[in-house]
Amino acid sequence: MLALVDGDFGAGQVADLYVDQNLGAQPHQGGPTGSECLTGADYTLLRDSVRLHRRAPGPISSSGEIRSVLAVFGGTDPAGVAPLVIPALLATGAELDVSVVASDPRMTDRLAALTLSSRQRLRVIPPQRELTALAAANDLTISASGTTVWELLAVGVPTAVVCAVDNQRLGYRALLATDVATGLGELPNLDTSHTTATLRDLIENPHRATELAARGQRLIDGEGRGRVADAFVSRLAAQRPVR
Repeated sequence: MLALVDGDFGAGQVADLYVDQNLGAQPHQGGPTGSECLTGADYTLLRDSVRLHRRAPGPISSSGEIRSVLAVFGGTDPAGVAPLVIPALLATGAELDVSVVASDPRMTDRLAALTLSSRQRLRVIPPQRELTALAAANDLTISASGTTVWELLAVGVPTAVVCAVDNQRLGYRALLATDVATGLGELPNLDTSHTTATLRDLIENPHRATELAARGQRLIDGEGRGRVADAFVSRLAAQRPVR
C-alpha cells in the first residue's frame, strides 16, 4: 500500500510507503514497522502534459526581457488575490501583456475596470485545461503558492508567488528559502507597494529571473514519479515470496 500524505493530513493511513511531495517535508512518523516515507521535491508527481512542456534552459524569452505575464490563483481565485496583485503589477509601469485566469464574472468586471498605461494589455481568460502549455509560452508567471507552483517550476518559467491561505504558508516560505521563486507577500497582510517594488525589480532584472527559472527546474526535475514507482516496485519485490 502506498499513501499520499500532506504533512499531518492523511498521516493516519496504514501503508508500506508514504509520499509527501511538499518542499521541506519531514519523514512521516507513526507508520507500521518497516514502512518508508519519501519526502520533498524529488518525489513530486507530474502529469505527462507538464513534462511535455518543460522549456529548454536558457533566456526567459527570445528578447531576453519580461513582456508577457500569466497570473493564476486557482480557477475561481477564492481568496481574491488578483484584485490585489494585478494592480500592483500594472503599477510597475512596465510594458506588459498580462493574462489572468478567472471564472467569476464579478472578478472579471473588477479586473476589466483597472487602469492600464498605453504600454499595457490585460485579458481575463477562463480556467485552462493545459495550463502548463500557456505558462511555457509566457515570460513570467504569478501564482498562489499551492501545488500549481510545482508544475510552473518544472516547466522552467520564472515564478512569483503569493501566500493566499494559511495552509500555503509553509510551502510559501520553503519556496523562498530555496530561492526558486520570488515572494510577493502573504494574505491578508499583503503590502501592495512592496509587491509592486518586488515585481518591478524582477521585471527589470531578467538575468535574475532566468536564474530563478533554472533553479526551479533543477528542483522539480520531472522525474519524481519514476522515483516513487521504483521505490514501490522495490518494496513489492522484497515482499514477494521466494519459490
